[in-house]
Amino acid sequence: EQKQRALVEISARVEIEKADRERARMEQLAIDADGRAELLRSETERQSKELTTLALQLIQKNEFLSNLKEEIEPAIKSPRKAKKITDQIDAHIKSDRDWETFEHQFDQIHRDFLNKLVASYPTLHPAEIKIAALVKLNLPTKAMSNLLCLSIRTVENHRMSIRRKIGLGAEDNLVSFLTS
Repeated sequence: EQKQRALVEISARVEIEKADRERARMEQLAIDADGRAELLRSETERQSKELTTLALQLIQKNEFLSNLKEEIEPAIKSPRKAKKITDQIDAHIKSDRDWETFEHQFDQIHRDFLNKLVASYPTLHPAEIKIAALVKLNLPTKAMSNLLCLSIRTVENHRMSIRRKIGLGAEDNLVSFLTS
C-alpha cells in the first residue's frame, strides 16, 4: 500500500512538472507572439508612413511640373518647341509608373484591398479604384487631384460615384467605410 501511494505520489509530481513545463512553454509562446505582433504593428505603421510620404512626393512632383509647364509656355518663342516640351511634361505627369509604384506599396500595407474592392464592386472604374485607395489613406481631395492630374470637381464626382456604386447613404462616411 505504501509503494502504491509512493507511485501515485511520484506520478502526480511528474504530471505537475509536465503541466508546469507546458504552462511555461505556453507563456513563452504568448510572449513571443506578442513581440511579433508588436513588430508587425510597427512595421505596418512604418510602411504606412512611407506610403503617405510617397503619395505626397508624387503630388509635389506633379504640382512642380504643372507650374513649370505654365511658366515655360509663354517664355518659349517657338510654338513647336513649346508644344514638344509641354507634351513631355504632360507625359511625365500622367505616367503610370508612379501609380504602379504607389499601388505596389499600397498593396504591401493594405493586403488585397484593391482586389477585394474590385471583386465586391465590379462596376467601379479604374479611376474610381485609384480614388478609393487615396480615400483610404485619408488624403484631401486637392491632393488627390494633384496626384492624379484631375480637377478637384472630377475627383469629387468620382467620390460621389463610388458612394453610389457601393451603396452608401448620405449619412455614411466614405473614409470610415473604406478603412474598415
